[in-house]
This record gives sequence, structure tokens and C-alpha cells, in this order.
Amino acid sequence: MYSTKYTFSKSKLVLRKKTLMETLRLLKFRSLSNDVELGYIQDILKKNEFWCSKLWNLNDPMEGVFSTYRPEKVDEIFSEKNNTVICSFSGEETLSCPLMWGYYANGFKGVAIETEVKLDKNDNIINEDKNIGGKVIKVDYNNINFTRVNNLTVEKIMTRKLENWSHEDEYRFLKNAEEGLHQIGTVSKVYFGAPYHNIENKAEIKSASNNLQKYEDLKDELISSCENYDHSGGTISFKDCTIDYNGLIETKQILSLR
Repeated sequence: MYSTKYTFSKSKLVLRKKTLMETLRLLKFRSLSNDVELGYIQDILKKNEFWCSKLWNLNDPMEGVFSTYRPEKVDEIFSEKNNTVICSFSGEETLSCPLMWGYYANGFKGVAIETEVKLDKNDNIINEDKNIGGKVIKVDYNNINFTRVNNLTVEKIMTRKLENWSHEDEYRFLKNAEEGLHQIGTVSKVYFGAPYHNIENKAEIKSASNNLQKYEDLKDELISSCENYDHSGGTISFKDCTIDYNGLIETKQILSLR
């Protein structure tokens, strides 16, 4: 069965069919350069939960900025935004985007964690217990000034960014909750950046780079620690990920835990 959504893209009408239940595969890029960052990733994999923060703690100062002719709306909108937590992910296609690995995974010395999220036709997350656990909404990248909120919902205000950010292919988890760890789907894969993977003198480069040596050690420690976790919720695969200059991606299985 399908529901039908109409979306307007500049001058033409786009008809998009959306199934009553769909599964998104989303990526969370994380740096792995020290013990603190190792602990963050271990928490995600052990608890199957991601840290969610308030809008004000994101990296774009223009997030959620709006204007209105109705002053009474300001407090109302601020309150609703302040009661909502956010966690940002990227679409699965960004696995082959060097910019994402460079910005958010310490120049390929980090990970991309894949989580599978089941959504209903209204973008609500459906957990294993069939309860709704928040929403996941694709960010709208648009340079058109539509900051006037008389006809906009807070949800839309919190899921739009300038086109400069479009390479991130961002999806946002939104929930009326406190900052902290929240379950967002089921973690299924961990991709490790593999810098200098196809370089003949990689061993020489590694011996000359303390940062690369540290990353390899933390990678081994992460995999080892995950072997002791309860994976009854499903299988987690660990893979090396390399990207060439043409954007072609290659993954190599390291380990699969059940």
C-alpha cells in the first residue's frame, strides 16, 4: 500500500509515492583519534543509542533562525524548539563522499556507523515494541528566504539549511525529550576509514605517523571490545572503507558479530 505526497521543486510539481513503512539506512560519521572518542563510539554500539542535543548546540549559527510579524509566536516557537532534541545523520550515499570523511571522521581516521530506521508514512520511527520513538526528516536545502513562520511548523524550521550544506545529505532525528542517549533504529554496520589503503609504502607512512598508529590501535580496541557486547538485536558487520579519486568506493569485511 502507498500514501501519496506532493512536493514542490521550484517550478514543477513532483509526485512522490511513499510506502506505509520504509527502512532508511543512515550514517553517523565519528572521529576515532583518542580514548574519549573511542568511548563515545563504544556507547553507541553497546547501547544501540545515539547522543541527541538541543538545536543551540549544532555547528551552524543560522540554525532555526526565523522572523515573524507576530511577536506572540516567538516564545511559543522558542519553547517548542527548546523541548526538542536533535541527532544528525547522513544518507547512505555519503559513504563515498570524501568531504564527510574529512570533516566528521578525522580525515578517514574514524568511522561511519550505519543504523537501519523503520519509518511510517508520517516519518515516525517505529520501534520494535511498535511504539513511536521520534521522527526522522530529510533536511530541505534551500537558499530562498522563507524565514517567516506564520505558516511554517517548528519541525520545518528545524529541518532546513542553506544549499551550501547539501553534500551532507542530512536527515534529522527529532524528539520531544531531554538531551541524552536515544535509540534511533538498529545499528547494523561500522565502516572504518582506511587512509593510504592502496599505497605501496603504507607501512612506511604508518611508522612515521603517530596519529595513524593511534588510529589503528583504537580501531583494534573497538573491534575487540564489541565482541563482548550483547548483539541479540541483530548482526553488526565491521568493514574497511576506501574511496578513490573518482569517488568509487570499496569495502572489505573485517568481522561480523551476532
